[in-house]
Amino acid sequence: MMDNSTMAEESCSLHSFRIRCPRSRKRAVRADREKQLIKLEKERGELWHIKYHKVEYVPLDPPIQRGFRRSFILREDVARTYRAAFYQGILDKINTVLVHHDRAFTKKLRKNGKKKIPIPQYLKELDNARFRQLKLSEHEAALFYLGIASNPRCRLHGEVWKFKEPWRFRLQIRRNMITQQKVENIEVEKRLKEINRLMDDPGISGKIENMKGRPYIAYSWCQPPRAYRTRYNTRQWLQLAEAENNP
Repeated sequence: MMDNSTMAEESCSLHSFRIRCPRSRKRAVRADREKQLIKLEKERGELWHIKYHKVEYVPLDPPIQRGFRRSFILREDVARTYRAAFYQGILDKINTVLVHHDRAFTKKLRKNGKKKIPIPQYLKELDNARFRQLKLSEHEAALFYLGIASNPRCRLHGEVWKFKEPWRFRLQIRRNMITQQKVENIEVEKRLKEINRLMDDPGISGKIENMKGRPYIAYSWCQPPRAYRTRYNTRQWLQLAEAENNP
């Protein structure tokens, strides 16, 4: 005959031990693994910030040359006028710098060809957001107009703000001298490589994105390009820019 009091006592003793069912144990293991992934993701962000934003430099003696640097400066006749400071202020906001290993600043027309063509260099062309961000004065803003982007490979496809008088500037080539050397943090680099080796796995990357509430999208070269790159091709942009420059 079965003793009901004994069975009740055994049931109470089992609950007092807090024995988990297999599903609960699996859920606890999965939750612990997710916490570890979140902790590693946070640590990687902190290490990345240290690597790129807390960089230390030491003077390099003697300095070394790495190629040549080309940028815009005021023309001699403009620099002698009373408005030199005004145009220099505009140039500081729209100047560009190009570094190249050859002083001639040329590139091959084709990958395996011999013909070389000069590398073009343009002043900065501003979109509406960047134009408002600069907070130009009334006299400075009057020297800009809406036009077509000069560089067909630029992301700013469409109307951009361009400087009306680019002839006031000329290109200057100087030696690109390196006077400082970055101090490498070996411990940070080593730890960052260890975390990247683990976290760059597609399965883990997708898991982290899902935990953040965003679907994981595996980008590949087979995907179609974005809309702003398919609106006009390079030839059409060159034709638009040439028609604007030669009305």
